[in-house]
Amino acid sequence: LQIYATRHLASLFPLSETGVIINILNPGLCKTELNRNSRGFLKYQILALRLFLGRTPEQGSRTLLHAAVAGTESHGKYVSDCEIKE
Repeated sequence: LQIYATRHLASLFPLSETGVIINILNPGLCKTELNRNSRGFLKYQILALRLFLGRTPEQGSRTLLHAAVAGTESHGKYVSDCEIKE
């Protein structure tokens, strides 16, 4: 849903008129404490996923940085794993 909203927003505000690049990114599941207020079974599910699939905050921040400096080809696109995807 968010990618459709991003694409629509990018079409409403073209890069040629605004000079602003609009994209959406996915840093992946990172080993941070963002879920520290989770309770019950959900908390244990997230802990298990972070243990086996979680990236370090540094690895997750690479995608954020890549999306910030990706350039005009990322306008209205989805950035994940440091790659521009459809």
